[in-house]
Amino acid sequence: MTEECTRNPAWWFVAAFGVIVAVALAVPGLARAATISDPDDVHGKLDIASVTQEHGATGPVVHTITTYGPWRGRAISIHRGSAFLIDFDTAGGIRAERFAIVYRSHGILRVAVFARSGRELGFGSATRPNLRSIRVSIPRTLLGKPNGYRWRLFSVYFGAGCRAGCVDRAPDSGQAIHDLTAPAVTFPKQGLPASTTTAVHFAVIDKGHSGLAGWTLQARNVGDAAWTDVASGSASGTQSVNVTGAEGDRRQFQVVASDQAGNVSTSRMRRITFPFDDGNAGMTYTGTWATTGAEALDYLGTLHTSSDTTATVSSSFQGSSVSVIARGSCGAASVAIDGGAAQPVTQLCGNEHRAIVFTAPVDANPHVLTLTITGGTFGFDGIVVR
Repeated sequence: MTEECTRNPAWWFVAAFGVIVAVALAVPGLARAATISDPDDVHGKLDIASVTQEHGATGPVVHTITTYGPWRGRAISIHRGSAFLIDFDTAGGIRAERFAIVYRSHGILRVAVFARSGRELGFGSATRPNLRSIRVSIPRTLLGKPNGYRWRLFSVYFGAGCRAGCVDRAPDSGQAIHDLTAPAVTFPKQGLPASTTTAVHFAVIDKGHSGLAGWTLQARNVGDAAWTDVASGSASGTQSVNVTGAEGDRRQFQVVASDQAGNVSTSRMRRITFPFDDGNAGMTYTGTWATTGAEALDYLGTLHTSSDTTATVSSSFQGSSVSVIARGSCGAASVAIDGGAAQPVTQLCGNEHRAIVFTAPVDANPHVLTLTITGGTFGFDGIVVR
């Protein structure tokens, strides 16, 4: 064979693939496994026993082909029309659009990757772990960087006992799937809860085609090391899980999701802080306050309102920051930490609920927040300590 044909064996690819299609093509199905086993059902040295698939976070995809009997490299000589062929469906269609031919030429193992049209896309590599197997590595870029793909392996052998050619395939019917991508978890920032029971919202989608195996919502208190499972499920898409805390609880949440191929992803961590309610026993009020007029969207359904410019509310707290939540009503107030300089809160003139109108960072020591009414009617709903 000429060096030109060695570099570009497209002519052989067309002929070999034609034989394979004529002998072995079947309606695509689906198999989900890291190792595909095949029965001892074909004469010849390339009768496939099993095929494994593996991948890392980056780098090539790898298929290791094992046969029932030993064979030397010349058994897949392109001069004899003998080779392994893997077809790839990376687009989720009904037929493969890429192919890899594994063969030996001039004493060198080669892996040539082609588009269905016969256009050469590039080369992978192959090694022989032992006399019954060959390890085939294909750069993901040659497959178009898919999230996953369906594949079939064929062996074509011309030689002793197979003068007319012996063709085997794995899986024996349908296609196998190689899921390269862990499920995607969308976990947005969570809003300020309206009560001590609130919904945690997130979404889980499998992008690698093997199917979602399940997800688990985990929680822990801020400062703890261990996570506790809160809820689990197997449905994909948008999820909503109710969780319960107590006033002042600071909790962290994460979602762990896995697919049918064993890929696992862990979401970013989100925090939910349960406010201390305006009706909490730790609140100290002076002056004139009213507790009527609360709405369901106010935290815990309670609200303290005042238009008395001598009225105050104080609370001790300890954390890294403190915020004041209020009902928007154009009321004015100021806040002082540990008797320091008073700082005005944000004035809100809509009917906002649980609106953060003041936030200040603090050190880890105990502190006292004091809010003073300075004008209008102010609706105090509580404080948030983070």
